[in-house]
Amino acid sequence: MRKALILTVAAALLMAMGRTSAGAQSPFMEDFEDGDVAGWVTSDPVNGRIEAVATPVSPSGGNYVGKVTFDASCYGPSYAFDPATPDHISWYFRADGDTGHASGLGFTIMSNTGGQWMAHVSYHLGALRIYQSGSGDVQITTASTGTWYLIELKNIDWDSDTFDIWVDGVEKVVGASFYTHVDDVSYFMNYACPSASGPAYVDDITFGFAPVGGIAELPDVGQGDSSARNFIALAGAAAALLALTAGAWYARRRWGR
Repeated sequence: MRKALILTVAAALLMAMGRTSAGAQSPFMEDFEDGDVAGWVTSDPVNGRIEAVATPVSPSGGNYVGKVTFDASCYGPSYAFDPATPDHISWYFRADGDTGHASGLGFTIMSNTGGQWMAHVSYHLGALRIYQSGSGDVQITTASTGTWYLIELKNIDWDSDTFDIWVDGVEKVVGASFYTHVDDVSYFMNYACPSASGPAYVDDITFGFAPVGGIAELPDVGQGDSSARNFIALAGAAAALLALTAGAWYARRRWGR
């Protein structure tokens, strides 16, 4: 009973401080809770801009979301980070407009090596869609403008180049294919071609973490700011506490007989 209590308390501390990466060498998270868009590339020839805004309300209970406004070309604001091979990628996405092209208003995950696409998920004509090589844009599920959706790529298999797609906690596609083979991911961008009739919003973009689920103040781990370093140190301390408390229980149990 005492062992179970110790482990439960230590695990709860770990959860309170944040989650570690399940399958990424370099976990990344952008929740815009620092109130800015440091690290995003928005200069020419990038299409449009991104800013941290307080409305619409964050779907996970935070204070800010990212608002993407597009101009007349295709490639929107982007962010590069250290190469990673996560088994889970997720983001909240909301389209308040559409485009005149089947590629829609979307979010593209890439590798900086050769600029290859892993996945392109978008909103177009009343549906969330994924671009599949040889099949074009394939419908994931029906959708509406002005509505937040939690999009998750789960069970990412870097050997078979496949993943499952979940929307709002419901499995929608099993075994979707990478658009093209990539060895890792290190870059993502917002995309609208040829132009968008309204903005897109993103929040809680995560590579290697489980969805935040309402924890609003986790640091942007991939941005290298002081809050991120503190977060990593605290998570390490929690892991050490878990090891120490479990070890102390075992020693008392062994020598106290």
